[in-house]
Amino acid sequence: MPLFTYAQLTTPITLEEARTSMIALMTSLGFNGAASWQEGSWPRTLGIEIPAAVMTDLRSLAAAVTNAGFNDTAEGDFLKTFAKSHYDNDQLGAVKTRGNVVFNNTGVLLHEPGPQDIVVAAGNLRYRNIDAFSVAGGDSTTVECEAEVAGFAGNVASNTITTLVSTLAGVSVNNPGTWITRPGADQEADSKLRLRNSSKWATRSYASPEAAYEYWALSADEAITRARVDSSAPPIVKIWITGAMGEDLSVSVGKVLDLINGVTDGNVRRPLGAVLQCDQASVLEHTIVGTAYVATSHQNGAAAALEAAIRKVYATLPIGGVIIDGDRVLPFASALYPELSLYTAAMQVPGMINVQFTERLPEPDSITLNQPMGANEVAVLTTYEMTIHLVGG
Repeated sequence: MPLFTYAQLTTPITLEEARTSMIALMTSLGFNGAASWQEGSWPRTLGIEIPAAVMTDLRSLAAAVTNAGFNDTAEGDFLKTFAKSHYDNDQLGAVKTRGNVVFNNTGVLLHEPGPQDIVVAAGNLRYRNIDAFSVAGGDSTTVECEAEVAGFAGNVASNTITTLVSTLAGVSVNNPGTWITRPGADQEADSKLRLRNSSKWATRSYASPEAAYEYWALSADEAITRARVDSSAPPIVKIWITGAMGEDLSVSVGKVLDLINGVTDGNVRRPLGAVLQCDQASVLEHTIVGTAYVATSHQNGAAAALEAAIRKVYATLPIGGVIIDGDRVLPFASALYPELSLYTAAMQVPGMINVQFTERLPEPDSITLNQPMGANEVAVLTTYEMTIHLVGG
């Protein structure tokens, strides 16, 4: 009989659970008063507290090492190493946003800055010009700039880069229209890397099933976080892609097609005769309004943690939802899919006592029903208005 079950090896224990185990062990060894040993006393410290702390650390280590051996449970650097050793997949790194910024010179001086000389900003997000440029008095020019820090946060809305940090007399800046030329992206999430690992097996098939196209789409560009494939009407293969927040991925569409068609590296991946169609998923806008009740002792950071938890739910919802009873629906706040429930995600925030959602668009009267979706649609949180109500002294 094994010393530990698989469930025990993969589940850490709390310090309190370890203390209970040590008290039971000491009692079984004849120390009948172990449960009443005073905190801070030598018997309590040597017989219970120290062994319990060691037991907790060892069980946490055992869980981390055991989970590191499986694609579904490995995390962080463990998953990164597992992906490389078992699937030859490298974790995709973070990407800096690039986009066109207009420099408008209403003065009389000619400015000719060199590469990386000029800093512009949207709030606390800063960008630098990639190449040298010139802008004469009374003229304007469009300059491609790159975020100083990699990540999705650099994909700001149009008309928000309006601060010229560097000094250029008479010059103002702006980023109008569809300004992004290369979307920024955070380091590849563990969930996406796991999916690329498991779907890579499909690329070994000559017929290239849908999972193969999903793997190629997710590997084509760091900005792509989700993909959906439909090959139900051969020879046409439809691919829909989206990012973490439903941002514009028109550039990424071309990268997907280039990778699968062999333009990127000369390796044609699609089967002969397959006709590819790739497009961005259609955004289904959602509004979240409600009240969160938080313990006063956890008020610092609660609002940010709650918003992050809810946005994470949206960032992982699949394109087109999931299939339930033959209908394509969005798994949302449903008892059938508690892992995707907003309520479940919100209640995991430290100090959260209760959450009440009062509005969700496009179904303002219900936040518990699964909403029908189109096969090419993805739910995106566009408006977030949660009020924090503190509870307790």
